[in-house]
Amino acid sequence: MTDPSGGRPTRRSPDGFYGWWMVGLASLVGVLTGPGQSIGVSVFRQHLSDGLRLSDSAIATAFLVGTLASSAFQPRIGRWVDKVGVRRASTTFGFAFAIVLAHMSLVRGVVWLAVGFFGIRLLGQGALNLTSNVAVIHWFDRRRGIATGIAMVGVGLGGLVLAPVTGSVIDSYGWERAATFLG
Repeated sequence: MTDPSGGRPTRRSPDGFYGWWMVGLASLVGVLTGPGQSIGVSVFRQHLSDGLRLSDSAIATAFLVGTLASSAFQPRIGRWVDKVGVRRASTTFGFAFAIVLAHMSLVRGVVWLAVGFFGIRLLGQGALNLTSNVAVIHWFDRRRGIATGIAMVGVGLGGLVLAPVTGSVIDSYGWERAATFLG
């Protein structure tokens, strides 16, 4: 059996090569991390400011604190992904990300907002993106760069849809329900 992406023998699957399917799945997971990305958070900014009576500076500072704190844990997350595997890690992080997004609907002050930002940045922007990239890399011995690049294009295109859809949900149901819905 040979790997269609590189012509080399593969032991990845007895049924065939699924690398390009993984590229699509990684793109989808990347799009679904949108609420933890800057593009997803930015849609909520004005609503958080109005609903929590916080200044833009307070929201930006909470976002900064959450982002910096979450980045400190990424090497440990990467080590855990290596230990337990991409499938188990992605499933765990996906459920945890949904819970953290639901938590965002309960935020009532700047401290809990920073905690929420920590969670969505840790899991969405960090952990789930990491597992998506590792999943693609596991399937390719050659053409890893192009495969990862294609997955990133898919994430970018998904972001074009995510922001207006999120804005529409917020306008229709309020930011709290939108956060729960996204979870």
